[in-house]
Amino acid sequence: MRKLHKIVRKYLTENIQTRGDDDLLYILIIENEMGVNLSEISARDFLLEYRKENLPTIETVGRCRRKVQEENKALLPDEDIILNRKKIEKKFYNFFKRC
Repeated sequence: MRKLHKIVRKYLTENIQTRGDDDLLYILIIENEMGVNLSEISARDFLLEYRKENLPTIETVGRCRRKVQEENKALLPDEDIILNRKKIEKKFYNFFKRC
């Protein structure tokens, strides 16, 4: 986990776009750090095999991103991305509140 934390910090520092895009962050980590060429594997195969290959989940990478950003506010995304996340979170909460 510490190794992943370091990797996430590296990408957040070097690539501003990753600060607000967990999908991009995950792709870069899986391809560049874990050696998986995602363009050569179907999504189905990836999802069936990633645990066997000891690859982190996108949720784990997202948690690491949040932790790194909590420790270093300079690595937070732009304010508009933060506001958009809060809006989506509120919609998500309201949806499940009705269920």
